Amino acid sequence: MKKKIKLLFFSLLLLFTLFIAFLFIPFPTHHLETRYEVIDIGTLPGENQSFASDINNLGEVVGHSGGAAFFWDPNEGMTLIADQYWETKVNDRSEVLGFINVLEGHSSSSVEWLRLWTPKGGFERSGLTSVRRSEFGFSSQSLVAWNQNPGSKFHKAFIQNVSGTAEPLALPEGRILKVLDINNPGAILGILMNSEGMQQTFVLHTEGTLEILHPGVQSESNFKGFRLNDQGIVLGSFDSPAGERGFSVWDGGEFNNLIRFGWYDDIEDMNNQSQVVGSSQPIRVSIINSMFYSIRYNARKLPYGYTIENMIGHPMTWDQKRIGILWENHYPFDLNTLISPDAGWRIIEASAINDRGEIVGYGYHRDGNYPKAFLLRPIEEE
Repeated sequence: MKKKIKLLFFSLLLLFTLFIAFLFIPFPTHHLETRYEVIDIGTLPGENQSFASDINNLGEVVGHSGGAAFFWDPNEGMTLIADQYWETKVNDRSEVLGFINVLEGHSSSSVEWLRLWTPKGGFERSGLTSVRRSEFGFSSQSLVAWNQNPGSKFHKAFIQNVSGTAEPLALPEGRILKVLDINNPGAILGILMNSEGMQQTFVLHTEGTLEILHPGVQSESNFKGFRLNDQGIVLGSFDSPAGERGFSVWDGGEFNNLIRFGWYDDIEDMNNQSQVVGSSQPIRVSIINSMFYSIRYNARKLPYGYTIENMIGHPMTWDQKRIGILWENHYPFDLNTLISPDAGWRIIEASAINDRGEIVGYGYHRDGNYPKAFLLRPIEEE
């Protein structure tokens, strides 16, 4: 009997040791076929880090370096747009739209206005001077769909050309909570509240037809879209009645869920080929963080608990927890497995993808300790 207990003890100890090794020993990345070359976008003068937020079909990139926004051209390199200019988007006309702090009158206080910038003209006068900070969509036809909060949970929504006047956006039914995106044909994606008080995702097509996605579903499991491509396909998130959170694509006829990569996936963008990019926290990283959180939480109950908690520390930084992900045909790929191991990059987040399949985001190069913006360019098959 004692031999059996001893054998069981050592078996459990071995399993525990293997489990800890699985969690903490870094495994080499299994590289698939190299599909992308990595281009270092660089930084603005005097800065040591950069982040890319959007890319157009010309391969032009916008983002920020330090506290300043930049515009990056494949031929000309990086150009400073302005300090305190953020949430920038760039269309296929090389127009950049984002928010900037502007002094209000003769006072020292500032407000956040939506402003247009172009490589040739810099900041230009437009009909957007009265748009305060809100979510907005920006198309390559120079159309902007944006929200104005009138002081309640409902928003006033507008659509306008960047050089023209704003026109109020009205729906055939329901009340607008917010508009989120506009595609190049001019269809608008948003969230409305129907007569029963349910929140629903809608697409308002250019001919005025209102399409409601997932009608009749209870609000707690409702689909909430946030990206609309030129094919009318919507990317969004859902929360099921069972508490499951995930991401799905609506193709006009049905929903297709994206296969999860880890416990905490984040989706950022989708192109006209329905390729989706974002980031994820791998499962074993989630287990490690849950273990450390539990240890730190229980350490607080001990004498000198907060001192012990600080000594334990955090196992990983935010950047160490995340990896950039590409979804194709609803299946996820770790972007680090699609670049050459000789590139020396660790992709942390993919923030945007254009119709040529070029991806931007940020990561770390083995020669530096600071995050850098990158461009992943598909390698052409010979």
